[in-house]
Amino acid sequence: MSYNFKDLWYKHKAYGEDLKINFVPMQFGSKKLIFMKMGRSAGKSIMDNLLQVHKNNYSSKEKWSLGQGGNDKWLEENTDKKINKEYNVFINVRNPFSRVYSYFKSMNLYHYEWFPSDFNLFIREYFLDSKGNVKKIPGNGHLWSSSIHYEFENGQQFVDFVIKVENLTEDWKNFCSRVEIPYINLEKTKLIDYKPHFTSEQVEIVSTFYKRDLELFNYKF
Repeated sequence: MSYNFKDLWYKHKAYGEDLKINFVPMQFGSKKLIFMKMGRSAGKSIMDNLLQVHKNNYSSKEKWSLGQGGNDKWLEENTDKKINKEYNVFINVRNPFSRVYSYFKSMNLYHYEWFPSDFNLFIREYFLDSKGNVKKIPGNGHLWSSSIHYEFENGQQFVDFVIKVENLTEDWKNFCSRVEIPYINLEKTKLIDYKPHFTSEQVEIVSTFYKRDLELFNYKF
């Protein structure tokens, strides 16, 4: 039996509580889903929609409180084979440049003293190590590459459906149809024009960190 899914969770959990991957197992009646929930990619809108539409069928044993990796019991009970057979796994993704700038802007709304108010300082602090090399691990879990929520280290894909923020309405409608759950319009995410805020050096840094995302989901600056 293989437990790549479980191993993926524990590997990233070991980096720290703020660096766990975020996946949410849930069950609506007979429909079993796993939401690979990416930060700054309409994840909250999708989750709120699911809870609203299916609140009467929402399984009490696999609810939101088991988010960010379910729990140890769930992980032990669900082998890769069982997940592949019983669950529809889906992910929300967004252009990495748009996502990075959105995270920066959203954090600055709170005026945290510890968070960089300068975009260049933020890029360097969250994506570069002390020697100026691009990090393997981001400065916060909200900035993890979508690719690690999409495929195992051996390149095996485990996600069944991708919902792009840039095509949110159509992708969400297609997803609901595919898994046979009622469709309700999602609140659209307002996309920011991120390009004027990046220097060529910052583009290179973000491109390096999110190289696999750019390849997998056909994004570019």
